[in-house]
Amino acid sequence: MAVVKFPFDHFDIETPEEFRQKTAQAGYEIPVSDDLSALGMAHYVDGCFVANSMAIQPLEGRDGQADGSPGSLTFARYEKLAAQGAGILWMEATAFSEDGRDSERQLWINDNSLDGFRKLAEHIDTTACSNGHKAPYKILQLTHSGRHSCGSNGAPAPLTAFENPYLDDVAGPAQVVTDAYIHDLQDKLVYAAELAYEAGFDAVDLKLCHGYLMSEMLAAYTRSGMYGGPFENRTKFILEAVDRIRQRYGSRLGIAVRINAYDGIPWPYGWGMKQKKGAFETDDTELRKLIHILYGKGVRIFNLSTTDPRFAPQGNGFLDCFDDEAETDPFMGVSELLKTTREIRRALPRDILIVGTGLSWFGPFSAFAAAGGVKQHWFDIAGFGRSVMTDNDFIPSILEGRTPDRSRACVGCDSCFQLFYADLPTGCPVNHKAWGDLYKAASEKGIL
Repeated sequence: MAVVKFPFDHFDIETPEEFRQKTAQAGYEIPVSDDLSALGMAHYVDGCFVANSMAIQPLEGRDGQADGSPGSLTFARYEKLAAQGAGILWMEATAFSEDGRDSERQLWINDNSLDGFRKLAEHIDTTACSNGHKAPYKILQLTHSGRHSCGSNGAPAPLTAFENPYLDDVAGPAQVVTDAYIHDLQDKLVYAAELAYEAGFDAVDLKLCHGYLMSEMLAAYTRSGMYGGPFENRTKFILEAVDRIRQRYGSRLGIAVRINAYDGIPWPYGWGMKQKKGAFETDDTELRKLIHILYGKGVRIFNLSTTDPRFAPQGNGFLDCFDDEAETDPFMGVSELLKTTREIRRALPRDILIVGTGLSWFGPFSAFAAAGGVKQHWFDIAGFGRSVMTDNDFIPSILEGRTPDRSRACVGCDSCFQLFYADLPTGCPVNHKAWGDLYKAASEKGIL
């Protein structure tokens, strides 16, 4: 992983206006507002009430059980998250196929784990209401881990939609799945959506981001067969799945899509990139086209991300993720992503909810960038991941008109990621003693 290098020490800055000026001087366009009240604005989506303009982003915890059910730590995590009062609680990456799990600890919704998911959804609602909040709009993110998949024994068993010389070179090759495999996978995805509905979730997210299998399908320019090549083939899987879910449930089960705005990998191996070999430039033509088609099919929530928001689409893009000596400036990466989000938001109908991502990288100013983004119509919902992981009072403070405690802001140290990649239960070791003790013990044992 590339070394994080901020353009300046934002923890030395005192005011939102000073932060705005410093980022502008550094060449970044970031929306900033010292008025956090915009984050309290409510919305409706598919007839459902969303209490405010904040979402808790998917935060995979590595604490599920062998059968895919939520474990005791999963319940404890979501109790803390639900108590914060976000309008949307976007639940973490949950496998819909056993061979699509990235760990034996990853959640996996299936017949055997359904009861556990039902209890978790009920616990989320009960916790939110007992803390004086409305029940959140609950989205279950459905995913296939693709290149990150493991077998039933936990050993790596990577699967991919196509051979990618960029990733094969740095991450290792993966088995290219057949058309028959993809066809059967769609049945599993649709069935998982049915289970999510039975469990009590308001919507499912068909995960098209971060380089996982369904995301890769969008970039399968070099693949032959019915799922590769032309735009119609590369989007066939997801569009048919949306149709099947809509036919089954109508608007009773919402459909959200967390999608890469761009992959940061040159075409023809990366989505959302200029169709010129080797170019690290973005082109949102196909992104806009796909979003308009999905909108026509009733999808109303889109969360724009990239393969990793900290990496800008310039230079070596996402490939720097595999270079320990490379440096990455998260402010540049997130600024580029937010500008793309702004252009997409302004080109789409108002009854779509667009979620802004990557805000936690701004540390003590993440809430102010979020408020600026909503107020200036860059996005409708501010998504927070690490900010709520590190500070259990982050969203409550905003809802109560207080400024979040800067001493508990995410410092961007990646220690949570280190726990995740070591296949350990994931949390913030900096601001929470339990995770700090786990991190220390793992370090002493040489696991990290």
